[in-house]
Amino acid sequence: MISQHMQTSSKLLACCLCETESSFYKNIDGFDLLRCKDCGLIHLKEVSTQAVNFLEEVTASEGQGKLEYWGYPEYFSKHKLIFDTFFLERYQRIKEQISLSGPWLDIGSGYGLWQSFLKERNQISLGLEIEKNAYEYAKKSGVDILHISIEEYSSEQKFSVITMCDVLEHVESPMEVLKKCYDMLIPGGLLYIQVPNVIGLKIPFGDSLGLPHHLWQFDHRTLRQMTAKTGFKHLNYWTGVQGVIKYYERGGPGALREFIWNFARWSKRGNRLQLLVKK
Repeated sequence: MISQHMQTSSKLLACCLCETESSFYKNIDGFDLLRCKDCGLIHLKEVSTQAVNFLEEVTASEGQGKLEYWGYPEYFSKHKLIFDTFFLERYQRIKEQISLSGPWLDIGSGYGLWQSFLKERNQISLGLEIEKNAYEYAKKSGVDILHISIEEYSSEQKFSVITMCDVLEHVESPMEVLKKCYDMLIPGGLLYIQVPNVIGLKIPFGDSLGLPHHLWQFDHRTLRQMTAKTGFKHLNYWTGVQGVIKYYERGGPGALREFIWNFARWSKRGNRLQLLVKK
């Protein structure tokens, strides 16, 4: 379990969108959150020096309620139909908007499950992953993946689509990552982003903020402003829900839970946000 009083670096975070100082918002689980006075973006006060290996810590805390991650291969094997449903939804949203051919880039590929889905559809993709065990598993599965962060990655190659799911909230400089994505896309290329959408009136209620690993608590408004500032054109956004697999692991969701999930999606109040933008 993550300590609630972790040492932090001396580097303070300012709003990545406005680049201005933020004021105190609230303390949650021993961590100070700040809120930008101009755009309202909520973020951690400081970068934790120990919040560097999410998958190791989430494994250690499994079942203890602090962190959850359901993208392990063993869950995928048991619940492939559910994973494929979400992957197909993402794939169709992108294909409806793209008429360009060319390779795709997946930032934060994890165990390569999304890339394997793309490979089954003859879509060429390159993945980037910083966690060693996840990278090695993905590499053995036959996908094209590099053991490197998006910040360190450098290439002249251009992509028609970039997907970045559950990554942007972890990076220290989101605007720099978005600008890099813009530069790596061909004209008319697409960027598909997925992030937690937790703070505020979000459904279901009470999900973890992922502290201290999630440096930024985005919502649709702030994420749309960020992508616009880096040159992207907004196409659409959706919300879903987090932690679906855990309910199937525990016997399946009941009728009330399924109603809540459907209402969250319909009302765009879900606690997981997806945004599609175009260069």
